[in-house]
Amino acid sequence: MGISSYSFFLFLFVLIIPTLKAHIAEYDEYWTARELEAIENLDKAYHSNPEEVVRHYNDHFSRTMLEFYITKRVLAESKKGPCEVTNHVDSCWRCDPDWEKNRKKLANCAPGFARGTTGGKDATETGVSIFGSTNVWLDHLALHHCADGLIDVIQGSTAVTVSNCHFTDHNDVMLFGASDSYSADKKMQVTVALNHFGKGLVERMPRCRFGFIHVVNNDYNHWFLYAIGGTSNPTIISQGNRYSAPGFGAKEVTCRGLLKPGQWKNWNWVSQGDHFENGAFLHHQVIQVPASNLAPTK
Repeated sequence: MGISSYSFFLFLFVLIIPTLKAHIAEYDEYWTARELEAIENLDKAYHSNPEEVVRHYNDHFSRTMLEFYITKRVLAESKKGPCEVTNHVDSCWRCDPDWEKNRKKLANCAPGFARGTTGGKDATETGVSIFGSTNVWLDHLALHHCADGLIDVIQGSTAVTVSNCHFTDHNDVMLFGASDSYSADKKMQVTVALNHFGKGLVERMPRCRFGFIHVVNNDYNHWFLYAIGGTSNPTIISQGNRYSAPGFGAKEVTCRGLLKPGQWKNWNWVSQGDHFENGAFLHHQVIQVPASNLAPTK
């Protein structure tokens, strides 16, 4: 009886293995196809002049804030007034009383590198993973305590904007590029704008391997190891952010992993109009540029 049962178990085991392999093969074929599609879309969405996108964002932001302050002066004379908008992303929808009836229309509001966004993605319980995707806008998310990273942008993704999000209580916040060997991510272009980085955060806000990353108008209230990091010569433009270092842990905003100075001394990391509190500072190799550079057009 025992021998026949054992033989039956072996028979089932032999049947199960090919079934499992079939599922793995199907998975691999799907993601291989997604990668090929991503590389094709990467070339289409890539901006050959990313500085133009930076100026476009700054121009739009400046016009919106000017209108806001003009409206605010008018409202100061009266308790009642028109709808009030506080940033250029919200100006696209906030004063429309019927905005929630056509949520897909909100994709047209995306600023920065994701301004060509055509749709949205559903987040999972482990955060948001953008794999081989282009023209993606993540806006008004509150993320914390995820199983892995809060937001991963990987494998040939580009034209991505992360805006108006609230991040707390997590170790690895955002990862842009998952491998130093995946050179297709050199065309990655991401805007990180108008976000709040709050209590309990440790690192990667974001960590960038390759690409052109515009970090603008964010509020960094906490980090334990570092706020912004890079490992494979990314271009990082930091503009108008507030960096408030924690009372303990590292005071330096940036990090280059375990690389030696000779490996990163020629990287293009730029700071403009950033504000530093509680001892926060940038590495001396980060270029401080005057306000005239990368300024909005008149």
